[in-house]
Amino acid sequence: MVRLKTRYILFQLRYPDFEDTKTAKNVQPKTLISILRASMSKNFGDIGLSETLNAFTIKYFSNSTSVGILRVHCDAVEKVLGAMFFVSSVDGKNVIWDSIGVSGSISKCERRAIKINRRILRDGKNNDNVDDVLDIFVNKDIDGL
Repeated sequence: MVRLKTRYILFQLRYPDFEDTKTAKNVQPKTLISILRASMSKNFGDIGLSETLNAFTIKYFSNSTSVGILRVHCDAVEKVLGAMFFVSSVDGKNVIWDSIGVSGSISKCERRAIKINRRILRDGKNNDNVDDVLDIFVNKDIDGL
């Protein structure tokens, strides 16, 4: 039996029309998945979409910092990154889907996401929520999303 090899993409949604990301607190991971699947279907057809159906989930997404971790199949990483590039709006708001990095293990993605979340929250002068956002990583409750 062959094991399914996956990769984890660390990404951030950037909103060029707004100064802070507090205007986009209502983005759901299911919405992001459906937008990415629509972009995959539009740009790569049904075959490109079918490559991502096996392992295509958002393991973590923070509305406070707009940082998330996406799990994809190893062979479909380039196509998913391409589909991210073509997404221009989420819930009617202009967005830039920025991929920060790709990793083979979720623990490395988690460590990098913690650093990014801390930097974003400290630069935003919102130090009260740093512990709340990072609790998910400390408690290892990522699969609960």
